[in-house]
Amino acid sequence: MEPCIDWEKATIDSFVEKPRRERVNEMLSIAKHRTKFLDDLDHWNQLDQRYVQKCPSNSSTQAAIWLQSHGAGSKCWVISRDKAIDKCSVDLFVALERIFTRDIPTFLCCLPGKLAYFENEEGRWLLKR
Repeated sequence: MEPCIDWEKATIDSFVEKPRRERVNEMLSIAKHRTKFLDDLDHWNQLDQRYVQKCPSNSSTQAAIWLQSHGAGSKCWVISRDKAIDKCSVDLFVALERIFTRDIPTFLCCLPGKLAYFENEEGRWLLKR
């Protein structure tokens, strides 16, 4: 997987409410604003509900298997408050195991604009178009 800002933009453009997309993309592209955006994700609920399903699993492995059954590859692009994995291509199982149920706000971009995972203090969601 090529490390690419386009994966982030495609994910935001597909799964964030339309009025917020431009601002979120702008914030993610500037280091200082990216940190602020990620810090504010704890109770963030700006997802486009047409493409959101509550993650039915309490297991990171089951969530990864669900994502892969819908086309996710072995790697994902990460948008996360966890600085060790933010802006990195990471093994999907490793990324989910690292963040699952730890209240670390994170997007896992699995297929640009088509499949992603989002977790924050409010819950876990599977994002699919």
